[in-house]
Amino acid sequence: PSSIIVNINQRGNPLLKYLRNVPWCHDDCPGDYEVAPRHGCIFLSLRYHRLHPTYIYDRLRALGDHYLLRILLVQVDMLGSPERSLRELTRLCMSMQLTMLVAWSAEEAARYLETLKAFERKPVDLIKEKLSDDPLERMTTVLTK
Repeated sequence: PSSIIVNINQRGNPLLKYLRNVPWCHDDCPGDYEVAPRHGCIFLSLRYHRLHPTYIYDRLRALGDHYLLRILLVQVDMLGSPERSLRELTRLCMSMQLTMLVAWSAEEAARYLETLKAFERKPVDLIKEKLSDDPLERMTTVLTK
């Protein structure tokens, strides 16, 4: 329960060597990375997406609605401008109710996974904005943002 479950298909993924702060183990799971029992990630390299554009659609179809929180972890690792591919993936995430996280390196992608695992049992109030009861302070905040 304290480790990230990594799909066997992810063997050899460079981001695994950067998962240092959280234990992980290979096992069979519907997603590529399972950070909690109902939270799963699908990993996609933009370079791979350019070569195999239908892969992500097939992968998400196979995933179904297995997870309550479904995350598409995209690593931008291609030459040129990634805007068109990211736009397409953003539309996909919006239509299939996925959360998209974009990483610019394998190390950053691993850090996202570690953070998701670390915050799996934390209350929502931890990341909520803290509003002051003082009207003057609230007005100052509104006018300065």
